Amino acid sequence: MYRLIEKKEIKAAAKLMADAFLDYPLYQVLFPNEKKMKKGIYYFCWYRIYARREYTRVSPDFTKLFSLKTPNDKEKKSFGLLFNPKFFFGILSSLSCFSLKRLKEFSQLEEKYQSQFYDPSKDNYLQVICIDKHARSGIDEVTNLLKEVGTFLGGRNTYFETHTKLHEKLYKLFGAQTLAKEDFHGCSHIVMKMLN
Repeated sequence: MYRLIEKKEIKAAAKLMADAFLDYPLYQVLFPNEKKMKKGIYYFCWYRIYARREYTRVSPDFTKLFSLKTPNDKEKKSFGLLFNPKFFFGILSSLSCFSLKRLKEFSQLEEKYQSQFYDPSKDNYLQVICIDKHARSGIDEVTNLLKEVGTFLGGRNTYFETHTKLHEKLYKLFGAQTLAKEDFHGCSHIVMKMLN
């Protein structure tokens, strides 16, 4: 049974997410400096999990995670993290000016499509879904996770974005439609919605 993460588990959840996405094409575009990539991804994930803690769930063994924002959920402002010395100095040392510029561009890209296709008063927003890379046992593991996430959708349309053709195909198996595609520095930004 999935449960909401606790405040004390934010960093562990960020590590799970960062490790799962280390080879993900989008993160390689956002953090191209190989020496800083792993650290940069971790702090970026920490930032995002911190904001989404109130609707981020993990499996009992802490190997699967997803952040599903429903119309009743609010994303927490992450400004308070800057007062955490470990976070502040960690992110400062792991992000280059180049990565900050790319992160700003990516944020604008997300906002552009959300304003077109995502209605926060009616839709869910599946912001992240991942499996610990050491616990993956093939494509069946991913499809099982998608089925498990499906039990939380509550009959609402669900908006999400992905960045690989494989994930696009998998989501289509669950009834999702592709709404838009755009190149982002050689990486595909694929906007999708599951209609209920």
